[in-house]
Amino acid sequence: MSQSPTAPPQARPADPPAPREEIAARIAALFDDVLDRAGCGPEDQFFQLGGDSLTGMRMLARVHEEFDVRIQVADLYHHNTPLALADRLVELRAQPDTWQRSLASTTRRRRGKPFPLALGQEGFYAIEQVTRGAGFFNSVLLIQLVGDVDVTALTGAVEDLVRRQTQLRVVFCEEDGLPGQRIVDQPPEITRLDLRGRGAQALRRLTQMEYLRGFDLHAKPAVRFTIARTADDTYALVLAVHHIVFDAMSQEILLDELAHAYRSRVGEERARPPLRTDYLDFAEWQRDVLCGERLERHLDALSQTLSEPAARIAPGEPTSRFTARIDDLEIPPDTVNGLDRLAMAHGSTLFLVLFTAVAEFAQRRTGQRRQVVTVQTANRSRPGSEQIVGCFSNMLCVGVDVDPAGTMAESLARTQASLGRALAHEEMPFDHALALLEQRGWDPVAAGHMPQLGFTLQQGSDDQIDLPGCTMRAEAVLQEAENFDPTSFPLVVELGAGQGRLVGKTHHLLDMWPGDSFPVARDELLSTIASFARAGGAAPTTP
Repeated sequence: MSQSPTAPPQARPADPPAPREEIAARIAALFDDVLDRAGCGPEDQFFQLGGDSLTGMRMLARVHEEFDVRIQVADLYHHNTPLALADRLVELRAQPDTWQRSLASTTRRRRGKPFPLALGQEGFYAIEQVTRGAGFFNSVLLIQLVGDVDVTALTGAVEDLVRRQTQLRVVFCEEDGLPGQRIVDQPPEITRLDLRGRGAQALRRLTQMEYLRGFDLHAKPAVRFTIARTADDTYALVLAVHHIVFDAMSQEILLDELAHAYRSRVGEERARPPLRTDYLDFAEWQRDVLCGERLERHLDALSQTLSEPAARIAPGEPTSRFTARIDDLEIPPDTVNGLDRLAMAHGSTLFLVLFTAVAEFAQRRTGQRRQVVTVQTANRSRPGSEQIVGCFSNMLCVGVDVDPAGTMAESLARTQASLGRALAHEEMPFDHALALLEQRGWDPVAAGHMPQLGFTLQQGSDDQIDLPGCTMRAEAVLQEAENFDPTSFPLVVELGAGQGRLVGKTHHLLDMWPGDSFPVARDELLSTIASFARAGGAAPTTP
């Protein structure tokens, strides 16, 4: 029922806007806090002070808390001093774009109605309908707790985690021919095992079985928990989860949520309140805003990036088979030191240095200056998303001009500019954009314009979390040797950074790398990375 408006109370005049110098001083204090340092000045560069991708995400969240203005990752690359960020904040103040729970979302929750999928979930759902839960998109996390473990508190912590994170308690459905997702309000199913006396192989078999065992997305939530006792003082929590509800940053969030819930269950912390927004709100917001002129800008940018045939990095012919081999990849410590020094010297990041090296590797192999490399982005610049488990991550195509005769400063500057342009389109799901372009009559896959190389760098979190009476360690369990990878490019390089190490995997399509061609390419990649480290002042070991 509508009501007649009443006269509002007399509001006091709004405070005048703070001058840019005052805003810059507050941002400098945030730099110090996030980077755990002191004395940041107005012209100091965030990345030159030691910032990286992970601390950059924290900085975005802190700026939003302090100023109630949302900035994007691209803003931090282009405006990476307190003064430059102050100018950008002043510019953005007149452009509010908040993500809040809508009235429609609240109504759906009350009535138990399904929510739409986020656009990034649609591809996973479609493949699942074809493969019928074959487990191609499983992630497995092995969490080991050692010491005086309170298994009752651990079980309760898992329940609290699922209660707070709605993506861990949704099932997928179809209504009126359209896929959706519905919240299931029931406690998680937790399998309990006793593996004492059966050796490390028993736990390894368990994690590999969880990797291969698929999900029926229509029947149960896309997550499984197993608590296995492996020794008198050791428990293993094995978590298997489908990528449709999970991404790389979700792992860090999940571990933080689990640790806090455990402390709460043993009485050392207060329980966290429910989240004000969740992934289902994001899915609705995404569909509301990715339309019209905003959508066209994203599609035009991708069309331009993929406008030319891709330079073929692998010697074999393109294949419709997706059998990939996964191999370990580790960068020697002295090389890592040189890369870190190079990033610091140029006010850059380890990610940007490695991306530039990967692009140069591709140029050396193909002989072409223009390269298009895909990167995985967190896509979590929305306020509140840094607390939510869900499939936010997105793939970006970055077109970069590689000049083999250019200086290191020029190469890094070109890469930074290219990444900045690409990050302006971070919110547009890559697979959805490709589908829309195909509907309009242009298929970059069939035309041979798709990127040949993907690169990912994950910032590692703390290896160990101290809990009351015990410690918790977590590691992602990876598939071994050959596997079916329906999203693979001819070559994907994945690295994780932490404690001075760079360790990861390479994925390469077997049919496109005959004979010993891939080991040769792998050595070329390591040699290119080593040459960048030498530019940073290291004397690294080359392969």
